[in-house]
Amino acid sequence: MIKISRFLSFIIFIALSAVSAQAAVTEAKGWFEAAYAQWEPVSGAADYNVYIAPEGGEYTQLDKELVRKYPSYYRADAVGLKAGSYTMKIVPVDAAKAEMTAAAMTTAALTVKAHDRAGFAHVGMSGGIGAYKNDGTLKDGAKVIYVWADNASTVSTVVTVGSGKTQTAVGMQDIIYLYQKGYDKTPIAFRIIGTIKKENMDELGSSAEGLQIKGKNGYADMPITIEGIGIDAAISGFGILCRSVKGVELRNFSVQLCMDDCISLDTDNSNIWIHNMDFFYGNTGGDADQAKGDGTVDIKSGSTHITMSYCHFIDCGKASLGGMSGETTSLWQTFHHNWFDHSDSRHPRIRAMFFHVYNNYYDGISKYGIGATSGGSAFVESNYFRNCKYPMLISKQGTDAEGDGTFSGEPGGVIKAYDNVILNPRKVQYYNGSQTDGKWDAVLASSREESISAKCYSGGTGYNNEADQAARSQYIEFSLDKAADVPAIVKGWYGAGRMGHGDIKWTFNNSVQDENYDVISDMKSMLQQYRSTLEGFADGTAIKNGGATQTVDAGDGKGIDPAVNDAYVPSYAGGGGSGTVTAGNYVIGSSADYFWTIADNAAATEALIADGTISLSDGSSFQTTKNVAGGDGTVYSDKIGSLSLAKEGGHATFYHASGIHTLNVYMARTGSFAGEIQGSNDGAAFTKITDYSGKKGIIEESVTPATPYKYIRVINSSTGSLNIQGIKIAIPGEGGETPDTPDTPDTPQLSNDASATFTLNGSSIAMSGTSYTLSVPFDATETQYTIGVTPAEKATLRSVTGATETAGAYVISAPAPGETATATFTIVAENGTTVKTYTVNIAKGVDPATLPASEICHFLDKAPSLSYVTVSGNYSDSKGSVTHNGTEYGMCLKIESATNITITPPANSKVTLVFDGAGKRFKLDGETLTTGADGKYAFDATGGQTYTLTKGDSMNLFLIIFEQASSTGITLTPAQPAAPAAIYTIDGKRVNSMQKGGIYIIGGKKVVM
Repeated sequence: MIKISRFLSFIIFIALSAVSAQAAVTEAKGWFEAAYAQWEPVSGAADYNVYIAPEGGEYTQLDKELVRKYPSYYRADAVGLKAGSYTMKIVPVDAAKAEMTAAAMTTAALTVKAHDRAGFAHVGMSGGIGAYKNDGTLKDGAKVIYVWADNASTVSTVVTVGSGKTQTAVGMQDIIYLYQKGYDKTPIAFRIIGTIKKENMDELGSSAEGLQIKGKNGYADMPITIEGIGIDAAISGFGILCRSVKGVELRNFSVQLCMDDCISLDTDNSNIWIHNMDFFYGNTGGDADQAKGDGTVDIKSGSTHITMSYCHFIDCGKASLGGMSGETTSLWQTFHHNWFDHSDSRHPRIRAMFFHVYNNYYDGISKYGIGATSGGSAFVESNYFRNCKYPMLISKQGTDAEGDGTFSGEPGGVIKAYDNVILNPRKVQYYNGSQTDGKWDAVLASSREESISAKCYSGGTGYNNEADQAARSQYIEFSLDKAADVPAIVKGWYGAGRMGHGDIKWTFNNSVQDENYDVISDMKSMLQQYRSTLEGFADGTAIKNGGATQTVDAGDGKGIDPAVNDAYVPSYAGGGGSGTVTAGNYVIGSSADYFWTIADNAAATEALIADGTISLSDGSSFQTTKNVAGGDGTVYSDKIGSLSLAKEGGHATFYHASGIHTLNVYMARTGSFAGEIQGSNDGAAFTKITDYSGKKGIIEESVTPATPYKYIRVINSSTGSLNIQGIKIAIPGEGGETPDTPDTPDTPQLSNDASATFTLNGSSIAMSGTSYTLSVPFDATETQYTIGVTPAEKATLRSVTGATETAGAYVISAPAPGETATATFTIVAENGTTVKTYTVNIAKGVDPATLPASEICHFLDKAPSLSYVTVSGNYSDSKGSVTHNGTEYGMCLKIESATNITITPPANSKVTLVFDGAGKRFKLDGETLTTGADGKYAFDATGGQTYTLTKGDSMNLFLIIFEQASSTGITLTPAQPAAPAAIYTIDGKRVNSMQKGGIYIIGGKKVVM
C-alpha cells in the first residue's frame, strides 16, 4: 500500500499542477497517418502553438484550427503524416501573443502507421485518392478547407470555372458545386471540426441524401477528401451522395441521423475509398424496413472499384447494398476490416457485382451476413462471424429457400468461402461438388486459388473467377490477416471506426442484442440529443454543437465482463461451428475433454495404433512409462505415458475416413515447443495448416482446417522429443457431439469432466487454458493470497502443491521480488482416468534498484544472451553486422515464418529492436509494425509482461537493447483506460472499473486514479 503521507503529497501535486505555469501532457499517441496530444491548461496562457517533428527532423507548426479546447484540457491533432516516429511540442502563448517557452511541453516519441490501402479502389491510383498521396501526405498544391458548424455556410475559396475564369465559392456545398464544372483539378481536403448539422450547411445538393459530390460526367476526376479531425468529427441530419466521380475519399467522421443513406454511391463512380468511419442510425423512413434509416452505404448503378475498410457499423439496419439493376460482375468492390457491430443485414447484399469480402468482424448479426442475388459473385475469406444468424445466403436456394425467402424472389448468385471462422450460426450449408438441387449457401474452397465452376440454382449464373484472381494476386496479398485475429484487430487502437473508436462508446449486451433487430430506443435518444465535448479553438473562439460535460459511454452491455459477453450462445445456434465446416461429431475424446494417450489408457491407445487411426514415424513410439520432468526434478506434466515423437521431424498422423473436422492435441515438453501441423487426403502429399510454438511445459493446440482432411499430421521440429498426451478428434456433422448411448443399469456412464473454477482473494479468475498469472509490482506489501477452487460436479480435487489449506481455501505465500510463487491443483473426473492440472501463479516484479541501467541481448552463441528472451528460429553469421557502443555483432536471428521471440523484461524498460531492414514490417503481439529508417524499432515495455515478436517481412534481428525506465511504479491516469485490460484492486480483487482516489493494478503496474 502507498503510505497516507505519500498519497496526500500526490493529491497536492495534482491540485497545484492545474494552476502551475508548467502543466503536463496527459495523453499523446500516433494513429493512422495522424498523431495527437492532450495537455492541462497552463496558467496565464491565452493560446497555444503546437509543433510536430519527424524523428531527426525539424519542427513544423500545426494550423491553428487543429488546436482545440475541451472542458478540462486542450488537444491538438496532426494529420497528413507519413508513417514513422514523431514528437509534438506544445508552447503556451500569453495575451501579448508571445510564446511562454519556459512552460513548453514535449511528448514522447509517437508511432504513426500507414493506412491500409488494400482493395480495388487503389487500382490505377498511384498518385493517391482524394487530396492525399499514397504516402499519407497532401498532394502538391492541395487546398485545405477547415469546416465547422459556424462557418460551413460561409467558408470560401476561389475555384476555376472556365478557361482563364475563376469564381469565389461560398459554403461547403457551393465549393463542391463549382468543382463539378470540371475545370478545377486542384486536390482539396475538407477537414471537419466537431459536429456539422443539416441546418449549419449553406445548402444540400441532394434533397434525398444531403451533401452532393457530383462530376461533370461519368467517372470524372474529383480529387476530394472529406476527413474528420480527432475523435469527435461528425455530420448529423444528412448524408453524402457521390455521383459520376472518381478518386473521392471519406474518412474519420461519423454520420448520424441521415435523411436516407449515410453514404450513397449512385451512378458511375470509381476509385472511391471510404474508411475509418462510424455509421449510426438514419432517420426513420416510410417503409417497414427503414426504422433505422433506408441504408448505410449503398453502391449502385455502374459504380466500381470501391473500397470500404475499417468502418464501424453500429446497430445499423441495412449495412450495404451492392447493385440495383443492369450491373455486371465486371464492377469490382472490396470490403475489408470492417466491424459490423450488431448491424442487422446486407453485409453486403450483392446484385450482379463482384465483392471481395475479407477480414471483417460480423459481431452479433441478427438477420444475415453476405447475400448474393441476380448473378452476383462474392469471395468471402478470412472473416470472423460471431453469432451471425445466417453467415451467407444465396437467393432462392440453400437456407434461403427453406423459408419465405430474403431477397424478393430475385435469382441467385455464387459465394466462394475460404478460411472463415463461424461461431454459433443458425445454419450454413456448403456445396458438395455435385449437387443439382441448390441445397447450399456457398462453395467451400479448399484453397484461395481454387476456381469455382458451380452455378446458382435460380438463374444459372456462375462465379467471376477473373475478379477473384485479381483480388488474390494483385491487391491484398500484403495485408491479409488470419481470421482468428480479426476481432482483436478491428477493436484495437489501429482498428475500425474513427480514431480511438470515436467519442461515442456503445457496448451491447449480447444476450439481448445479438438477436434483436429493432431500434434501441436509448441509442436513438442519445443520437438526437448528442453534443460533443468540444468547446472551441485554443484561442477562445467558441464552436456550436458542443459543450457536453463528458463523452458518451453507454449501452446495456456496459459493465458486463467482455469474456462473458462474447461467450453468449444464441437460442438459434446449431448448424455450424468454428472454421468453415459444419459442427463436428467427436469420435475420439469429447468437446469437454481429451482421450488420454497415457498409461491408464494403454490398451485403447494401442488399439488406435493397431487399426491405423494413429500412426507414428520411425523413432517415435507409444511409451507407457514416459514421465515429463526436468533434470532438476521439476514436473511439467503429472500424466505418465505419451505418444513420444522423435526430435527434429518425428511425427504422429491421425486418420479418419470421413475427414477430420477438428484435431485438438495436449502436448508436454521439458524444453520449448516448435513444429508444424499438416493435412492430407491421400496420406502421401501433405499441406501445411499451421505452425505451433511455446515455452516448456504444456500447450494445447487446436486446428480446424478450412475443409476436412482425412489425415492430420503433427510434426515435432524441436531438438528433443515431444509428448502428445491427449487428443480430441471431431468429424463433420450437423449437431455437435455424437449422441450418448443410453445407460444400462449394470454399466453406468461415468462423467469425464475434470474442469474446475477458481477465485483469487474472493474474485473469480479466468484461466488461460489451465493457467492463470497475476503480476504484482515489486513493492507490493501483501504477504499471501487466498485461492478458492470448485471442481466440476462429480469431479474431485486430487492434490495441491505450493499452497496450504486454510478454512476450505488455499493460501499461497507472496514471492520475493523477481520471483513467482505457483500453486498447482490436480482435478480428477468421476471416471477416475480423466485428469486436469491447473496452475495459479503470483509473479512479483523485479526491484529496479537491483538491475543494471541497460542490458544487451545478442546472439553470438546462437542463443539469446539474456534469460528473459526466448527464441525459436534460425541463426546466421553471414548477414552482415551491426556496431553498438564500439562492439561489432555479426551473429543474427533470421526473421522467418517459423521464428518466434518472446521478451519478458524484469522491469519497466525501453526496448529497442535492432534489425538490418529499414521500413520493413514485423509483428509485435500480433500488431504489424514498421522499422525506422535506421532499421530500429523502440517501444516501452512493462516489467513482467511478455511480448511476442513474429515475422512480417523477411529480415534479420541482431540486438535487443533494454534501457531501464526511471519509474516509481505508479502510472498517473486522468481517466479510466479504454483498453479491456484486467483491473485489480491493490489486494488482488478483480473489478470492472476504477474509482477516483483508488489504487489499482493493471498489467502488473500500479495505477492511481
